Amino acid sequence: MVVNNFYRQITKSGIFYFYVNCVFFSTVIFFAVNDNLFTVEEVLFGIIAATLIARGVSNILCALGVYTVDLKTYQNKLESRLKEQQAAMALTDIKYKNKSVDYEDNKDEKNEQDDRNKQLQNKVA
Repeated sequence: MVVNNFYRQITKSGIFYFYVNCVFFSTVIFFAVNDNLFTVEEVLFGIIAATLIARGVSNILCALGVYTVDLKTYQNKLESRLKEQQAAMALTDIKYKNKSVDYEDNKDEKNEQDDRNKQLQNKVA
């Protein structure tokens, strides 16, 4: 997933397409300047071959970039985020449990106070 996202970011940036387009136009300019040395077939073959070679080189460069990505650092980052989230969830669970226990304790104390008040009222009356 990390490698896939990295590859998508590189291809979306357009740097490889820019590279291939630069090679294409440079070969077109080269053959346009030297048009008296080459035939039409040689020019077309040269432009197509240079473009395909540039495309292959760009794919190789992209593969090398993906190959050099260290996945252990990303794995450690994801594991630390997961542990942080689990710790945060555990803390919130503990807080809610304490609040519910406090609520139940307060409820019991309130019932005891109500019972005492009723007993005092009965004695006074």
